[in-house]
Amino acid sequence: MPDFNSTNWLCLQTTAKREITLAGRLLALDVPAYCPRYQTPLGDRGAWITLALFPSYLFCDAVAYQSNLHFIRTMPVHLRQSVVGKVSANMLGEIRAREDANGFVPVEGIRKKAEFAKGDYVEIKTGVMTGFRGYLSRDPTERIAWLYGQMLGGQREIAVDVSNLRLAPVF
Repeated sequence: MPDFNSTNWLCLQTTAKREITLAGRLLALDVPAYCPRYQTPLGDRGAWITLALFPSYLFCDAVAYQSNLHFIRTMPVHLRQSVVGKVSANMLGEIRAREDANGFVPVEGIRKKAEFAKGDYVEIKTGVMTGFRGYLSRDPTERIAWLYGQMLGGQREIAVDVSNLRLAPVF
């Protein structure tokens, strides 16, 4: 287990879905690395999948990283990484304190559920459709909301990213 008392921690950005693999490779080189993980159900068949809590990011000890840089550069391309910045050891310690006995962070309260419900009048915040308003025709999932509104001379239903919506005033 990494020493969270060290103050020299780096945040590394890597290829998506390769965080856990890279953390394992760094640990094999005796570079203290930490990749917080969580488990989520995969479909409705009872299978579970392990994902990184911070997609495309992991944390490692800065001193050990610099001393092993010549080995790290020889890793396969899909495991290459770039240093994003320094990280507080206190933050990593707080995340570590929340892990369960199996080393997984509980996702309740970390991953935010959709804050909208079917029938809400919403507006698109950014992008090509900025300002488009309509009613949610279905209950949104964690990522997708179905917006029903007047478009192209008729009523249309479009899929929109939930993070790109806000409640709109009803006139």
